[in-house]
Amino acid sequence: MASARKDELSARAIAGALILERFQGGDDPVQVGLDAAQVLGEPELSFVLSLGDEAADNTSFLAQANTRRHEAALAAARHAIEQLRREGRAVTYAAVAHTAGVSRPWLYRQDQVRDLISQPRDRQLPATALTAQRATTSSLRQRLDTAQAEITRLRAENRTLRDQLARHLGMQRTQNGKDAPPGPP
Repeated sequence: MASARKDELSARAIAGALILERFQGGDDPVQVGLDAAQVLGEPELSFVLSLGDEAADNTSFLAQANTRRHEAALAAARHAIEQLRREGRAVTYAAVAHTAGVSRPWLYRQDQVRDLISQPRDRQLPATALTAQRATTSSLRQRLDTAQAEITRLRAENRTLRDQLARHLGMQRTQNGKDAPPGPP
């Protein structure tokens, strides 16, 4: 009988050391409990697993992290919608999902974002209309006329400079010809 008691105490000591070492190492509490249960045997399994459950209650932290991640995704979607509007691009589910880095199905499930995406479609002008508003035909014509006048002016200036250069080179040749000693013809 003393030998059985000694074996039970020895098994508990081994299981306790195993649990302590594995918890301090950051291992999964359920796996630690199962490993200790193999050493202890069936009756002690519930005790070890209940100990592990108390140490691993992270549900509040997981819920907080999930809420933060959800709010960050909503903010990214709103920012993407604003950015697309500022750039004059179409606000579509695909464009918002790509810009915000979220999935399209997630966007469809979010009522707030879905309303923001579909609301401006009724009032939004097509991209070609926005481009036409930026540069009218008359403003483009004026820019073309200005560019043509500048080209004409620069061609005349180039012609004048070439004439001056030709005269200057001619005078240098004439000057060099007078200073040079007469050589054999």
